Amino acid sequence: MLDDESGAELGHVGDATPEGLLLVGRTGIEAGSRCRLRLAIPLAEGDTEEMVLEAESRWSRHSPETDAWLTGFNIEDSPLNSRMLLASLIHDDL
Repeated sequence: MLDDESGAELGHVGDATPEGLLLVGRTGIEAGSRCRLRLAIPLAEGDTEEMVLEAESRWSRHSPETDAWLTGFNIEDSPLNSRMLLASLIHDDL
């Protein structure tokens, strides 16, 4: 996952629902920060499609077990079709 404005790598999606997502990354993101998150969505043909989500961080904490930062984002301000697609992709991999 990338920051859409700076292009900086933020981490990867650990879990997602139509309301929010869990970012697993190297640094924390302060609660209340608004971000535009860009994700590369894998397609069946081997290509990728990019999706941009409007998100607000709700919490962030360090995980000593994995030495990663876990950040919870609310994505309810993003289009419903984008949120549903993200959630279905994550849960299809389970």
